[in-house]
Amino acid sequence: MYLDALQNGSDIRGIALDYQDKKANLTPKQLEKIAIGIVRWLENNVLASKCKRNQLKIGIGHDSRITADSLKQTLIDTFLHLGIQVIDFQLATTPAMFMATQFSQYNCDATIMITASHLPYYFNGLKIFTKKGGAEKKRHSIYLNTS
Repeated sequence: MYLDALQNGSDIRGIALDYQDKKANLTPKQLEKIAIGIVRWLENNVLASKCKRNQLKIGIGHDSRITADSLKQTLIDTFLHLGIQVIDFQLATTPAMFMATQFSQYNCDATIMITASHLPYYFNGLKIFTKKGGAEKKRHSIYLNTS
């Protein structure tokens, strides 16, 4: 499956749970690739002011969807394997995740909100923020194509 199929406007969204005739396409394997793409983008755009990869900090929060914990754990495991510092914000709101890039007590270089908003329960997705705001469609294309 091509990761581009997960791009949905300013978010990354997909089916996170098999449902009737719909097969999951936002799987741990796909999520690992997306996480690697996010880190590569951060290295090229944020790391210049940092020095080393292990100085990057990513916060992760989620809504109450049933697939949130497994998706979050895949992201955490992948980021830790890559030497990235991770803050697990657990159950959170989308605005709170953006603000974690703004408040000095968290000082996150990026945050990820695991949510699919109004979509049915078998969907899930990622909203990605940096200190400059939410990721736009062009940046998602970079994440999805550089993994």
